[in-house]
Amino acid sequence: MGELRQQVLRGGFYLVGRQAIALVVSVIGVTFLVRLIGPTNYGLFTGASSITFVLGVLGTYGLDVYLVRRERAVGGEDYDQAFTLLAISAVVVGSTAFWLGPLLLNLVVESRFAPPLRVLAFSLPFTLLAAPALASLERSLNYRVVAIIEMTGQFLYYGVALGLALGGAGLWSPVAAYFSLQVWLMGTTYAATAYRPALVWRRALIREMLAYGFSFSLSNWLWQLRGLVNPLVVGHYVGPAAVGFVGLAARLVEVAAFVRTAAWRLSIAAFGRVQRDVARFRRVVEEAMALQVLAVGPLLAGLGTVGPWLLPAIFGDRWHPVVRVFPYIALGMIFQAVFTMQTSVLYVVGRGRSVIPVNALHITLFAGGALVCVPAVGFVGYGLAELIALAGYLLLDRQTRKVFSVSYADALPWVLAFTPPLFALYLPPALVPLLWAPLAAIGLHPRQRRQIRAYLSYVSRRAGDQPRPAKA
Repeated sequence: MGELRQQVLRGGFYLVGRQAIALVVSVIGVTFLVRLIGPTNYGLFTGASSITFVLGVLGTYGLDVYLVRRERAVGGEDYDQAFTLLAISAVVVGSTAFWLGPLLLNLVVESRFAPPLRVLAFSLPFTLLAAPALASLERSLNYRVVAIIEMTGQFLYYGVALGLALGGAGLWSPVAAYFSLQVWLMGTTYAATAYRPALVWRRALIREMLAYGFSFSLSNWLWQLRGLVNPLVVGHYVGPAAVGFVGLAARLVEVAAFVRTAAWRLSIAAFGRVQRDVARFRRVVEEAMALQVLAVGPLLAGLGTVGPWLLPAIFGDRWHPVVRVFPYIALGMIFQAVFTMQTSVLYVVGRGRSVIPVNALHITLFAGGALVCVPAVGFVGYGLAELIALAGYLLLDRQTRKVFSVSYADALPWVLAFTPPLFALYLPPALVPLLWAPLAAIGLHPRQRRQIRAYLSYVSRRAGDQPRPAKA
């Protein structure tokens, strides 16, 4: 178990390092971008790009995860078949986004979301067709190359966006940047692999892929519908500027919780290697949940503490409403950090179908909560809906316990410790330090101190400490 833990941690260092650099680049880039284009333009882009992202997830149909998690060897024919299916999907999804998306937006929200969506629809084929090559890199744990590609893409994105924004392109600056990024990711992933796609049609393989893709994709599609709540609900009731406020708050949370994305990608590959040893599998999962909270919590809690005065100072006074919705989205992210590991467990052991009712309940609670709260209290209702949707994790816990019982003893204390500082907005500045008292108390407990020391020891060990493979 120790060797796997260290291998996954070190393999993930490239992803985490990339995400750390992306954190700096994103904060700087978003700061200048939102100042230059303003809340309304940023809201229109956020709405259109959120819809495009959801369609990209739908169109991938779980084929990328299928290629990464298969226990048997994956050959060129597997990648070719996935590429063929994704090429068909690209035509269908791209056409739908271009022709039907604007019509629905005109009916549900407003017509200003339609033009950027039509442009971004042309980026969907690049997004979908990059998946097989990226899966090849991830399956081999070649995260060094993945990190370089994605990190360079971040510089490209903000270079294009800021350059055009300075030239007065407004809404079209992030739209062009998003399109450029998808083209870049597809081109560089294929350049970095020896894989060259071909069109094939193997019915048995298609049935196998689509059978897995259905269980994974239906659950994943339901989850990704979260991305439509901001443009469709907040946009409908409060307008594009409010979509921008929620979008920026969510973006800051995603950036601060950068380790979560890397950890999920690593967990799919790592859990697949220990799934046959239940006791070992359970220990890995419980450790991963605690590590997730420790990786995500400090930055979110720190930003929640200083955000009420720091965010307006950085982004400008017209962005001050962001601080009102940030704490709720951040708290939802901390809980995601814990329960993302459980969804990974269910996917890896072939119980992806059991995630479907979980995500159906989650999106029902989230969208239903937003429909009730947003008209009543404005865009902060989006954050309240995040809290309502947390109840869906009770069902996820129940589904996971059909595989093995999960203990929250390692993760829960840290969740409780990092939650109070998120809500510093509601206290006078003199009392804000008191919000960190639970963290101090928990951090001084012997169990948590041993836990931290153990995690640090895994990270600090050098590759040379591991046994060398025997020579052939």
